[in-house]
Amino acid sequence: MDQQLKQRLTGAVVLVSLAVIFVPIILEGPRDEWTPRDHTIPEPPAMDYQAPAELPIPAPLPSAAPERTEVAPAATAERLPSALSAENVVFSYHPGRLPNVLDGASFEVPDGRITGLIARPGQGKTTFFRLLLRFYDPQAGAILVGDRPTTSYPRPTLRRNIALMTQFPAFFHDTVRENFRIGNPAASDEQIRALCEKNGLWPILRNSLGDAPLDAQFAGGEILSGGQRKLFAVTRCLLGDPSIVLLDEPTANM
Repeated sequence: MDQQLKQRLTGAVVLVSLAVIFVPIILEGPRDEWTPRDHTIPEPPAMDYQAPAELPIPAPLPSAAPERTEVAPAATAERLPSALSAENVVFSYHPGRLPNVLDGASFEVPDGRITGLIARPGQGKTTFFRLLLRFYDPQAGAILVGDRPTTSYPRPTLRRNIALMTQFPAFFHDTVRENFRIGNPAASDEQIRALCEKNGLWPILRNSLGDAPLDAQFAGGEILSGGQRKLFAVTRCLLGDPSIVLLDEPTANM
């Protein structure tokens, strides 16, 4: 088998459907004179065929999704304060069908502080980050950035000021430079290198990719270990100089 094809099929289940047709043959007379019996299928009787009348084309069904009339406001240039708080936040992904993920959550994160949210899996840490970025809004209560609820900010403004490193950061088959610029498309090579040198990532990239690591292909991050990919993702978050940085399970694999 061709080697490339073998690699493509590795780990795959290939089902081949074969239709086997058995045609019976009935033999007559003595054994030494057996001849097949004639089983010719007669021609079907002629039938009159009349084309059906042309059917009317039904009217198109109305769309199930309601038409959106809301126009998303543009991002503003304001820099948001880094203090944030939750006030009796209630949220469920399916209200009335699933229990609340957050049920009256309240806490404060002071300006300029590093604060950890500690809870069991499924108790709302990632959900709070999604609410802060307004992928969803609470069913009750409020999340405040500074002294304003998140619902009073345009979503682009929140997302320009808040950087999120997810549990499983995404990397792409492009250069190292372009993988960094996901965090800030306008970042210069000098900015990227300065930040990498500050957090210890630059020597790792040079050891793996040579003296010009930003020009090298990143291959979806395969050249780095799990912990090094997390360090890369944190660096990428900081390139945009955000007011608030959210790190979801940042020490996993480190």
